[in-house]
Amino acid sequence: MRIKILGVSLFALSIACTTPVTTEEEVESQVEAQDELTNFEQLVAHIESVHHKNTFKSFEAVEFDLNLVFGGKNDLKVEFV
Repeated sequence: MRIKILGVSLFALSIACTTPVTTEEEVESQVEAQDELTNFEQLVAHIESVHHKNTFKSFEAVEFDLNLVFGGKNDLKVEFV
């Protein structure tokens, strides 16, 4: 289970490198919606927005290879399908 979580996290981080262009109206609507959320919910919403959760969820399937090397030792080599 940890491998799946790690894989999804790494993939989300890899697609988060691009910054989307947002309009003022979108920003204002997000701020208004966040006024009603708790601090934790605001943090979660911000992280999901920054990491493009909706884009990630739009893919039918995600596939990638993960080769984790720590201290010169190959600790994990997995193909996620």
